[in-house]
Amino acid sequence: MRYLIFAFLFFLLTNCGLLDSSNDNSIVAFSAKNDSGIQIFTIDFSSPEISMKQFTNNDFRSTDPIFSHDKKYIIYSGNDDLALDNPTVMIINSNIGKSNRLTFSNGQDAVLVGRPFYYDPYQNRLIIGINGHYIPPFIASYDFQTKTGNNITSGLNASTHAIGILPPDTILSSAILYNESGWEYGVYKVNNDGELCGKLPNPHMKYINHDGIMIYHMGNTRYYHENGLFLFDLLSPELKGRKIAVTNWDGTYFEILTTGDFNDIKPVYGPDQKYIIFERREDGDNNGDSSKLMYIKLSDKSINILIDSDMYPGYSMFSSPAF
Repeated sequence: MRYLIFAFLFFLLTNCGLLDSSNDNSIVAFSAKNDSGIQIFTIDFSSPEISMKQFTNNDFRSTDPIFSHDKKYIIYSGNDDLALDNPTVMIINSNIGKSNRLTFSNGQDAVLVGRPFYYDPYQNRLIIGINGHYIPPFIASYDFQTKTGNNITSGLNASTHAIGILPPDTILSSAILYNESGWEYGVYKVNNDGELCGKLPNPHMKYINHDGIMIYHMGNTRYYHENGLFLFDLLSPELKGRKIAVTNWDGTYFEILTTGDFNDIKPVYGPDQKYIIFERREDGDNNGDSSKLMYIKLSDKSINILIDSDMYPGYSMFSSPAF
């Protein structure tokens, strides 16, 4: 049985910023908290201390933005429940300041966990991994040209996220599958029949659970076809907190890029793929109250602050960078 979750309910939201099209190549989107709640913001990577703009003024929590390929749209999760039980996918036109609701779910039928969606520039569509309380997980898509939604897979025996595309149209999905030997993590291709297949032969892509506690896991994984690399945050018993790491298709290249007593999560490549932007939390901060955005300069592996509460007093919880 397939579950169609898409509806097209359009409404206007006010007090939204506009992207300067001349500087699109340096614009970073993220979520942060101020007096109006948790909203979507942008900054210019080259001048973060003077360029922050607020894009949403919602009466619900707005998080986990991503850009469309041409940066005309920002797609994000909207949720009025801090328990994150029933979020929807929102989209905002960065040039005219309108937000549209792309999806809805009845009760807690369809749940978006983290940032499970990925913009496919080759097909101009949004790929979404749906992980439900009462339904098997599945992958769906939204076509921006035809404004229609489709289920790509039926119910899967897996918790799944859409993480990338192999041109022209092969979806890559990270998934935690349950089989006779227990839980197994991997990155898979999604075939034309909507099935997970072709698990990548990468020894670093694994899942270790001990007595119900996750001790090794690749989180917030993104595949970048341009350089053939997977970028992710790594949980490992050898590390203190999550760390930013990168690997190639078969695991012959694997590198951990951050250290220290922090949780470093949600990495994305920045301008010209010369930088990696990520969220950093103090050790023990599970809510993200201490979150700031950092970046790695790949030419020398130096780590620097991009934006934090010292730069913008009255703002906090800088999270989920997108580029």
